[in-house]
Order: sequence, then structure tokens, then C-alpha cells
Amino acid sequence: MPLARGCMSQRACVRVFEGRVPFPASLAQANGIDSYVDITTRVLALARHAIRRATKGIHTDSNLAPRAREPQFIGSASVLSLAMVADAQESLSGIERLNDDVLMIIIRFLYNQHRRDIKNLSLTCKRLRSICIPTVFEKANINCAALWDSDPPPAAWRYIKTMNFYGSFTTSMGFDAANLRYILPHLVALRKIRFESIDQGVGWYDLLFMAAAPNVHALEIEEPSSTQEDDFSLPEDASSFSLPFTEIVYVVHEPSRYQGRMIIEPDPIARRCYMTPFILFMHQTLEILCLPAAMAPLPEMATLDWPRLRELKFYSQSYKDEVHMIANYNKDFARLCTKMPRIRNLDLCIYLFHEEPVSQITLWPPGLPLPETLVLESMEKVLLPYPDPDDTFYKHLPSTLRELHLVDRPRYYRWDGGLTRFTKPTLITATELLRILKQLPARCIFMEQLEVAFRADGQELALYDYIAAAFPNLRVLQLHRYRISGEMESDIELTLESIARDVSSLRSLRHFRAYLNIPSDDYKSQDTHEQKARYTEEEFKALHHHYAMIIAQHCSPALQIVEFLSAWFHGSHYWLRWH
Repeated sequence: MPLARGCMSQRACVRVFEGRVPFPASLAQANGIDSYVDITTRVLALARHAIRRATKGIHTDSNLAPRAREPQFIGSASVLSLAMVADAQESLSGIERLNDDVLMIIIRFLYNQHRRDIKNLSLTCKRLRSICIPTVFEKANINCAALWDSDPPPAAWRYIKTMNFYGSFTTSMGFDAANLRYILPHLVALRKIRFESIDQGVGWYDLLFMAAAPNVHALEIEEPSSTQEDDFSLPEDASSFSLPFTEIVYVVHEPSRYQGRMIIEPDPIARRCYMTPFILFMHQTLEILCLPAAMAPLPEMATLDWPRLRELKFYSQSYKDEVHMIANYNKDFARLCTKMPRIRNLDLCIYLFHEEPVSQITLWPPGLPLPETLVLESMEKVLLPYPDPDDTFYKHLPSTLRELHLVDRPRYYRWDGGLTRFTKPTLITATELLRILKQLPARCIFMEQLEVAFRADGQELALYDYIAAAFPNLRVLQLHRYRISGEMESDIELTLESIARDVSSLRSLRHFRAYLNIPSDDYKSQDTHEQKARYTEEEFKALHHHYAMIIAQHCSPALQIVEFLSAWFHGSHYWLRWH
């Protein structure tokens, strides 16, 4: 079964009509179209049919004899008007024929890389200006060193969604050095306040000042890795104020690992976020919280209730400290889980680059004095690197879970390729992964995305059988399979055929991704200068095309994309995609 199937979308047709892309041969075959002329003829036939339908329903009162021929006259006029409209449409350029919604999507997509061009485009005509302005004015950058020269113009106020403050104040007046106190109440679209490397950090009265915006709710703070600020100071009457922030994101720049061309040991980042007192103060109203893993105040957080928290993300920055935090405070983390009744998204975006003897992540150690029957009823997404098969956390996940990502982060092939500087994590086997998945409810019919990494063993085929049976409505499946010692490409192809047969029962599967760890694509460290494997680039692509066809021939018509990860054949990791 070909991967390309079904009819072309309206957007694809526009691209073909304008000559920007050739008509895909696979789609032409699927739609019975032989050439560009054929599809043009069909469109013209549809246009004539539309004109006939427009004129057919015109009728008059049968009691008025003198107007008996009026339908023919009106029908002819309608045909003439439609023809004139068609001629006018043909005289328009490709961009003018697009509707406003499509144009806005294109402009948003292009704006970050082509800001000057989009601003120039907004000066061409009234229609394009009205479409470009919401994107051009969406973000306002305010230089704290020149506040008097950074006020956004009144024409932009209704469109500003994010205000980004950067630099250092040059006077003791702070934000009152400009007109912001007057402007903020007029920014009805403003949702996010962002502070970037503000000298002396962000204080209570800065946040109180920003709360004047009527609909602001997100606070993002970005600091350099060398930040060493005093703890956030709360006033004595802080409890009498109601701040609107329901989302807090604290970002620390990655410590530098290079000195010139030399790789150096990165400086560790601070173990405490100076905003911690404010974060804990907001525990009753916070809905989204994102922190560096090394700075997460888990012991303090575990003592408080977080009744509205929906998303919790701990991301990796330092190569030493974040694993120490998880390993030493996993009991606190388990208690924290019981304090978040509405948690939906748990994302431990941690890279296990470290020098401590921690090889797996355990969230809920066995034997904790917590209710065995506790279920995290609202949980929808979990992302966890290098899971521990003895972790009891998975027993508490609900049957309504939608996404589960048990990943190798960083990719395990980097250690197989000779990385020896850091402690090698322990990758679970297919048997251990099967044991983890069996801790979940017997049939997770709401599961849409599953991503797993494992080393193959004797229970591998049983694992695929279980995935197909337990998660029947998967839409995205990603497998990172590390081969058994001694396996060759022919053995891996037989395994792939077994995978294809098992996933053929997934009638909703749209996207299949896999890393097969084939011997000719073994990862090599940057210091290795070995020649590439026995395949040429064309042969390597042909091999993976063959693999893609194996998946496509077995899977349902819902399948749209097949991807295979190449670890090193192209010089770095690279996804090969087939539609």
C-alpha cells in the first residue's frame, strides 16, 4: 500500500496551480489524474457545473406573463457576473487569492526569520496590513535602560500579547521613568510578562506593577547561569494582595562548555532559585510551573498543597546537579504527587549526563507510607528518562492517560559509541519495559502517543503484542530499539516485520517513528575519524525506504508518516521521513 493516499488538500492544490511545486505522481495516480492539464480541466468543469447550479434555481411568478422570459435574462447576467469574477480572480497574484486565515498562518510562520520583509509587506495595501499587524505587534521589547524611548505606540496596544523587559535601570524611578503605569491597563491582549537578565533580579513591586495589565497571567524569567541574587523578599502584607500569575517559567542559560575551541568542564549553576519564596507563595493559584531541575525546591513544595497545578516541568541545565536532586528527594517527589490533585502533565526533561552513580530515575520508591490505592486521576502526559522498572509510580497512573514517554535522554547510542566521561545510564530491556507497562490499567483506550526506548531480548515480541492490545487507539508510536549483540541487518528486518504485523491492528495509527540501531549506523564520537559503513548514501536511503514499505504494507490506511532515525550516517542524528 503506498504511503501517499487520498485526495489533495486545498492548500496543496493552490501550490500546484501556482506552479510552485510539481503535481505529486503518487497523488496523481491515487486520484486518477494524469497531468497538470487534466486537473485544470477538472477544475474548469467544476466551475461550469457551479454556474449551472447557480442559474437553475431562478424562477418567477407564473401569474405575470410579461416577465416570463426574465429567468433567462437573469441567468445570463449571473453567468456574465460569475465570468467577470473569475477573470478578476485570474488577474490576482497567488498571495492575493489566499484567504485571510491562510495568509495569517503563513505570516506567523515566516515572521521570526523574515521580520523586515513582513513589516515591508504590511505597507503594501490595507488588507495585508490588517493581516500583518497582529503578528508584527504581538511582542513588545522594552529596554529598561531607555524606558522613555521604548513605549509601544498606541496603535499596537490592542495586539500586544507579550512584553519583554531587558537591560538595567539607569535611574531610581524604575518602571515609572516612562508611561508604562498609564499604558498597562490598556493592554487588553497582554498575557505574558518576560524579564530577561534584569540587573538585581525581579522584585515584589515589579510584579505588583505589572499586575495592572487586566489579563496578564504568565510570568517568565530568564537569567544567566552566573546569577547569584538574594532570595525574593515578600512584604509583611503580601497575603492581602492577589497577583494574577498562574504560570511561572524560570529559565537559566546553559553554562558555557567551551573556551575558545576547547571543551571545558561547565560551571555548576546555583542550587537554589532566588524566586523560590515567590513560587511557594503562589502555591494556591499556580497552574503551570517550569524550573531547572537542580533548583527545584522539592522538600518545601512537598509540604504545601497545589490545588490548581496542571503542568509541572523540571528541565536539565547542569550536568551534575539535577540527577542528585531527583535521586535524593524522590520520597519528597512522591509526596508532592499526592499534593497535586489536578496534575495533567509531568515532564522531567532531564539529561542523564552526570558523574554520580545514578543510572535510572525513580519517582516513587517501593515501601513509601502512602496509599497504595492512590490514583493520579487527572494525569494525561508523562515524560521520564531512563525509568526504573521497580518504580511503583506507574501503578498510580489512570486509564485516561494520553501520552507516555519513557525515553533515553540523552540517546543511549552515545555511550555505545564510546562516551566514557559520564556515568553510563541503565537502559531497560524489553522484559523490564513490559513489566512497567503492565503496571498501567489493563486497557488504556485514551492513549494516543507512546514513546519507549529499550534493549531487545527474548520478550521483545511479547512487548509488541502487549502494546497493540493495551493501547488500541494509538496515533503516534515511537520505538527506540537497541539490538542484541551479534544482530545484523537481516535479523533487524525480520524483527521489523514482526513489529509491522503487531501494529497492523492499530487502526488509528498515523505516525510511526523508530530507531533500529542497525550496525552500519552505529554512533561515533566526534574524536573518531572512521570511514562510513558499507553503504553509500543512496543505498542507505534505499534500505530505509524498504523498511518504510514494510510498515506501510501492513498498517491501516490512516498511516500518514513513517520515520527512521539515523544516528551517525549523515554526520549527526537525522530523521528520514516518508509520507
